[in-house]
Amino acid sequence: MQEIIPFIEGLWCETSCLEHEVELINIDDSSVMKNLSALINADNIVMTCFTVELSLGVSALREKLGLNFRLFFYVHGMATIGYWPLLKYKLGAFLCSHDVFVVTCEGDKKITNKVLPQVQVYKHPFLNERNSKIKLCDQIEELTYIGRVSEQKNLHLLIQACAEIKNELEERNIKLSIFGEEDFLGSPNMGKISGPYLDYCKRLVSMHKLEGLVTFKGHVTREILDEYLATKCVLYISPSLHSDENFGMSPYNILKKGGRCLLTPWGGFAEFKKHFNDQVSYFNIFKSELGPILSPHDISDKILCSIEKFSDTKFELPEYYCRKSLAKKIKKYILTNKMHTEEFISVDMVENILVRRESFLSDSQDSKNQGAKIFEGYHDSLAHEFLYSYASSLSSKKDLLNPSDPRLSDYS
Repeated sequence: MQEIIPFIEGLWCETSCLEHEVELINIDDSSVMKNLSALINADNIVMTCFTVELSLGVSALREKLGLNFRLFFYVHGMATIGYWPLLKYKLGAFLCSHDVFVVTCEGDKKITNKVLPQVQVYKHPFLNERNSKIKLCDQIEELTYIGRVSEQKNLHLLIQACAEIKNELEERNIKLSIFGEEDFLGSPNMGKISGPYLDYCKRLVSMHKLEGLVTFKGHVTREILDEYLATKCVLYISPSLHSDENFGMSPYNILKKGGRCLLTPWGGFAEFKKHFNDQVSYFNIFKSELGPILSPHDISDKILCSIEKFSDTKFELPEYYCRKSLAKKIKKYILTNKMHTEEFISVDMVENILVRRESFLSDSQDSKNQGAKIFEGYHDSLAHEFLYSYASSLSSKKDLLNPSDPRLSDYS
């Protein structure tokens, strides 16, 4: 978020013109009155992210002052939790049908249309304009994962897949480097507390005798990471089925420089193939009683296929990821989609999810979950509605699946 929020602010400032002036203000719990003049005169208000203070402040503008403005709300990770914080902190009760929820992937768009069918949805990517370089060549030198170490990222399946093709990787002298630190979050939407996941992954490496093949690099500075990517021709790899995978800044940083990625067709990752085409390959996602799952056998097959077909490709940054083009599209949207007076919309599904959350919270004996649970678990049919919205494609194959439970229940 430390890069994304400044990008959003700068992008909107670039849309400023004679017909549409943009003013950047900071609203917190003490500054609503201070900025009241600007807010009263605003036709559009952009919430770059959710905070309790912002939600309460913007809702007060409609509830107490009766202001009729159009809200542009940046969703981030709110769709996959059913937007319950918006209702808990008042703004959800004061949404109008001309309000625009800004998403970065079709998965969030599908969920928003399901949960809040009356609001408008606008999709655009996040951009990162750092000028670091990566090494490009026609042969993979290393498999690389960059991101949080979390069970929802399925690194344990990636390690198992490497064990299946250990000989092939050793013959080609290709290793797997994992950059990132453990987040200890588990699967909060399911009420599943994290165990020592990194230790579990390291035990898998030891059990399969992969110490010379798989390396955990931990958290490193951007400078170290940039130097690594500039000297190694990598295949970025992520078998993530994470509920917050709404964009994917790490693979985007590889793709925008001409690199190659092997990903899941999931959430924000599913957007990349449409624009970066030959630079992106996908694992299969399978349907199960526990929702979307992956197979280590399929992962190993896709890794070998990517290694064998890897080549240096011609690259040109797609227009979809051009900042100037993006600002122009947003400006056009604002000027051509006029605001209108509307009653507040129904938020029945959000209310049901909030009721669920409050029920789980009151029944919970575990304070570690901090009220994040909204589903019974991975078997919950409502959870499946959300999860399958994030999978852009599902494989019909059955033979690759391991009959054992693919979800980790205890790895302590």
